[in-house]
Amino acid sequence: MQTNIVVLPPPPAPPITSPPKLSIPSPPPTPLILQTSLQDEEIEAVPLPASPTQTTEDEKDTTKEQDITSPEQKDKRFKWADKYRPNALKDFLCNRNTALELKALAETDSSNRHYIFAGQPGVGKRTMIFALLREVFGHDKLQARKKCKVFYLKGEAVPSIQVNVKESKKHVEINLSETKGYEKHVIVELINERKHKASIRSAPCHPEDCKGITSFCNL
Repeated sequence: MQTNIVVLPPPPAPPITSPPKLSIPSPPPTPLILQTSLQDEEIEAVPLPASPTQTTEDEKDTTKEQDITSPEQKDKRFKWADKYRPNALKDFLCNRNTALELKALAETDSSNRHYIFAGQPGVGKRTMIFALLREVFGHDKLQARKKCKVFYLKGEAVPSIQVNVKESKKHVEINLSETKGYEKHVIVELINERKHKASIRSAPCHPEDCKGITSFCNL
């Protein structure tokens, strides 16, 4: 059984060019102006005007408020990313070469392959995984529903554990971070469960007889 490792690098950052520095001479100091009242002969000092480089306390508070992104703005940003994420491998812009390679494998190779997707958070691993599943099984067969599944642990002090999974006709999705250290038992039971349901084991692997097991791990 061949295992392919797919590493998704983060998108390249645009080049940062420093703006030209302008040398602005400081203005000459403003002399203190003395105004003499003719009635009571009192002298009052007029304060100097603020320097262009100085900022008041109100301006500092306004700058801090602009630097801090509100939770509502972050939520809008993530909603925008979820709305416009690609659903097919051909629609990828970031890591496009990797997506097209996976598309070619899905169209030409019918063998049962294993894939390991690695990369930093937010680079599109989950999006590319589901795009690959749609390419292999079709868009209409991946409507998943949430359920709590019981996994029995043989030879362990704990007889069984309950794990939340998402399951459709052609795939099952599980977060290994919720398996409490028993991820090996969970994966083996999912594989054996699929073997027992297969009616013809000796026949060549075909997408109609396969089911994807998608496991995630938050490191």
